[in-house]
Amino acid sequence: MNDIEKRIVKTAIELFQKHGYNDTSINEICSVCGVTKGTFYYHFNGKSDIIFRYYELLFQDVLSIMAELLVIHDTRQKLWKIYEYSIDNTVKLTAPLLKAMILADMENGSGYFSALRCSKASESHLVQLQLIRKLVVQGQEEGVIRSDKDADLLITTYNAILMGMALDWSSSHGKYNQKEYLKKMFDIIFS
Repeated sequence: MNDIEKRIVKTAIELFQKHGYNDTSINEICSVCGVTKGTFYYHFNGKSDIIFRYYELLFQDVLSIMAELLVIHDTRQKLWKIYEYSIDNTVKLTAPLLKAMILADMENGSGYFSALRCSKASESHLVQLQLIRKLVVQGQEEGVIRSDKDADLLITTYNAILMGMALDWSSSHGKYNQKEYLKKMFDIIFS
């Protein structure tokens, strides 16, 4: 993602958080960013595309926690740290914006938030998934993650829980600590 796209995404997310997804226009995004609508549409298909690019930025920015991962010796804790990073950044979006993202994904039929198919997975997302898989396999070999199930099945199961909890949390307007429940589910799946 280039600098213009990053600036548009970050600005749009801030506007979505401040005014709501539906109440933020493309004109407003362009005005605040100082770009034309032509520039906007050159880089994005519409507002929903911004949401998907936000997650692409998160997958790229996972490198920001690599220093923390290097000092963690327990493989299971490393795995949680990666998931925790995504959970924390999803919570930052706010429940209404997450709900708008899920609805946009459903309307587009893209399956971006699908635990089973990653039709919109960016290269950085795929790299993160490979890292997660390597950590699960390593944890299984070390005996700190259950080995009675295939690594891919464990990952898919937890990702499905993540998606279900995201839907539930956004539908309840963020009225509970999503991360607390997701940590409990993590401990059950990756025990």
